[in-house]
Amino acid sequence: MMFLSPELYDEQIRREIAEGRDAVEAYVPVYVPPLLIVESLSKRHENHDRMTKRAWYAEFGVPNYWLLAAHERSLVCLRLSGDHYVVDAEGRDADEVRVAAFDGLTVRLSDLWQGPRRT
Repeated sequence: MMFLSPELYDEQIRREIAEGRDAVEAYVPVYVPPLLIVESLSKRHENHDRMTKRAWYAEFGVPNYWLLAAHERSLVCLRLSGDHYVVDAEGRDADEVRVAAFDGLTVRLSDLWQGPRRT
């Protein structure tokens, strides 16, 4: 999942129009860094998300990259600092995660998990 703020979305449309693209196409590449990308980690692909995509998104300038691992019941919220990510907030199970990058946002992890924990 990614989030483009209204300002970033407007910039995306301006770039598409400037490059001769139809700004209302269903699927177009993203030319501006989204404000937030949330990656849902899956077993057997964790290293790709935690390392490879992390490097890609840092290089692209995505300011916030979150790693959500339902199978671990964890959330790690990363914030871009220079050319690399640092942990902004993290939690697991029933923790409440307060994300400094989004003032006032608290993610109650217990709201995300349903049923018993799977190993």
